[in-house]
Amino acid sequence: MESNFEGLIPGPAESDQSFTERVAYCLNLNSQITQELLQEFPFAVEESPRSANILKEGCQEIQKLYDIFPTWVPLFFSNYKLLPWHGGCTWIFQQTDDYPAYPFLQLRKNLQNSTHYGKFYTRKELIAHELSHIGRMRFEEPIFEEILAYRSSPSSFRRFFGPIVQTSTESLIFVFLLVLVVALDILTLEQESKTFSYLSKLGQLFLISSLLYALIRLCFRQYQFKVALKNLRQIVLNKTAADAIIYRLTDAEIINFSRLSPKEIYAYAFERKDSSLRWTLIYKAYLSKHRLSDHYDGSLYHNNPPTKRSFKDFIHWMWESKPRKWPESIPISQLAKPLTQINDDHLRLTFVNHATILIQWGNINILTDPIWSKRCSPFSWMGPKRVHSPGICFEDLPPIHLVLLSHNHYDHMDIPTLRRIQAQHHPKFITGLGNKNYLKKKGLKDIDELDWWEAIKANNFEIIFTPARHFSMRNLFNKNKTLWGGFIIRKDLEWIYFAGDTGYAQVFEKIKARFGSPRISLLPIGAYEPRYGAFSYVSF
Repeated sequence: MESNFEGLIPGPAESDQSFTERVAYCLNLNSQITQELLQEFPFAVEESPRSANILKEGCQEIQKLYDIFPTWVPLFFSNYKLLPWHGGCTWIFQQTDDYPAYPFLQLRKNLQNSTHYGKFYTRKELIAHELSHIGRMRFEEPIFEEILAYRSSPSSFRRFFGPIVQTSTESLIFVFLLVLVVALDILTLEQESKTFSYLSKLGQLFLISSLLYALIRLCFRQYQFKVALKNLRQIVLNKTAADAIIYRLTDAEIINFSRLSPKEIYAYAFERKDSSLRWTLIYKAYLSKHRLSDHYDGSLYHNNPPTKRSFKDFIHWMWESKPRKWPESIPISQLAKPLTQINDDHLRLTFVNHATILIQWGNINILTDPIWSKRCSPFSWMGPKRVHSPGICFEDLPPIHLVLLSHNHYDHMDIPTLRRIQAQHHPKFITGLGNKNYLKKKGLKDIDELDWWEAIKANNFEIIFTPARHFSMRNLFNKNKTLWGGFIIRKDLEWIYFAGDTGYAQVFEKIKARFGSPRISLLPIGAYEPRYGAFSYVSF
């Protein structure tokens, strides 16, 4: 498993012994350079110092994508044999058939002191691109190789169109045809020859046909790759794990996985986990703890059973609804400052506002879906505005140990409030799948994300994420991209149920069947007429 993280992945036809020898040799590669490889190595050692810090720039990017961190790879700065449009390349050497294969990473000489190559490429992107070839050095699989490499690019245009040529030979042929057509055009103008004119048109036709063929091929390959990746994500429920798996597949497997169902893909992996070193690694690292999901299709989460509401239904609801005038403000008396902790196993719950509840159980303090902001909105100057102050002043909160986030709607996942809690209390945050990366980008730390029915131990409690009948959305483009749910907070034989937002569903019966009766249930009650909202909210 350690070699897997180092970017040393067994090739499809590589034996166990050959792989073991390659791992040992590659991890000691930098010392080998000055001992025995000087005769074979194409660069002068003095013109190519290895910089660990520069290499780590790309390693950090490729780790997020494919779960490899190959800091052992020698990095050299040289323009040796690089074509003008190449910022770098990966060299794979093998002195003899019985000798282990080993890689070197080459970047242009000026990138030793510059972070950019031209106007479009950064040094970090070039390193990540080339490192993606390192992990697959024993894969002779050209069809998806460049698609995998270009996925490290921050540019969506380069991610899609960058792999239009699959090999250096193809790029040279394209450049040759382009130069040939230009030369024939010039000759046609100078000589006014019908022969040159005919050849020029023929060359243009061939060039356009080649480009069209490459574009159609690229679109088809990108489609196959996208479908295969979507099927893998339905199995592992984790974008990073799915990316790591597809990186370790052969071309034939990627094509095959685009045609198989997730269940068939899992059976394929299970069948090979004991007969192939590569599949043993894939299964143990990424598949052994996962199961097929009944609420994720590889791209979007959904209720189980699915709930369907059309835009027409929404318009009908808006037309039929008769909302009352919302008050400007409602004065309330704030509660006394809560105790720092409750003794022994005593339980105290304080309703703050909306879905925010302070749960004090023994010496642990828990907050659910905290919001102390004036608005629940992506904007500070518009959106739903609170009409009364929270039941507890933020400054009066006791030390907070756990924060439970049921879903990503603005009235339940309020980033300004969460940042204040992070800065003052440094708690553990627990939420549904897909929310962790977003929260980390917003500055939160110590985050765990759970699937439905998945449990985690925290502060002597067992926290279980339960299904709910709802949806997730923070903008027009990410509806149901993250998971929603409720929480069971269990200590010994007693437990509390916090439902988050949910419509009435069979999940209540399933929770009762699994865990019995709770000590207390915290349920959302909304008033929605007509009953359009009852699919996502418990209503009177």
